[in-house]
Amino acid sequence: MINLKIELTWEQVFPAGAYLAEIRPRYPYINGTRGAEIEGYNYIVVSRKGFDKVTIKTADKVPKMTPEELEQKEEDVVVTAKGFVGKIYTTKDGNGISAVAEEVILS
Repeated sequence: MINLKIELTWEQVFPAGAYLAEIRPRYPYINGTRGAEIEGYNYIVVSRKGFDKVTIKTADKVPKMTPEELEQKEEDVVVTAKGFVGKIYTTKDGNGISAVAEEVILS
């Protein structure tokens, strides 16, 4: 089996841009047990073309916006990311993209 390590840019994953769909805290897991302190945040974004969801992991200790603030927004929140790196992964159900970024930027 060939294990390719292909890295994708923001423009390759989101050629028409993206909207913020959800914000979730991310916790460390040690031996299958969730740690108590938040290690960063996951920003779930949706592609404007195709509406695919991608989770972007950041090391933010404070989210750019709370989940409650996002839910109260009446308009879509457009996002970009600084230092974005996307990677393709495969599961028994198909392919997906995971990503990390230095920062998610809200427009």
